[in-house]
Amino acid sequence: MERVNSYLSMTMIMKNMAKCYGKPSRYASNGARKNKQTLHRRIMDATKNECVDHRDGNTLNCQKSNLRKCTKAQNRRNSPPRCQSGFKGVRIVRSDKYYAAIDINGRTKTIGSADTAEGAARIYDAKALELWGEFAWLNFPPKGWIQNQQKNVIAA
Repeated sequence: MERVNSYLSMTMIMKNMAKCYGKPSRYASNGARKNKQTLHRRIMDATKNECVDHRDGNTLNCQKSNLRKCTKAQNRRNSPPRCQSGFKGVRIVRSDKYYAAIDINGRTKTIGSADTAEGAARIYDAKALELWGEFAWLNFPPKGWIQNQQKNVIAA
């Protein structure tokens, strides 16, 4: 019963999130300042050393089917691009050359080059899919691969 009451209080916090501390939170939580618990970690019974990933990228979607346990590295791989080219894994070296690079074991490795940013992004996508599978964030996801609301599951 305690767990149900705790869940209900977390749900109420979720509904009123924008009012908490004057700004919205990225995660549903119990609202406590001390011993704060986030809903997604509670649902997955995650230990202190485990990460929980939202498959669709929506941190307020805490359905168990949308959550998965992962490592910190897997969670970072599953993030959108934050770069000048607009594509994950693509960097501009000269105005006419684009390089695809990927982080492997903490080191950045150049995996190819192309004349266009899109070409380099496709090189990155192939390597990311090979290395990381369902945790890869793809610039050009194949048909049925749900991204941005990033489910990373091929629809049957």
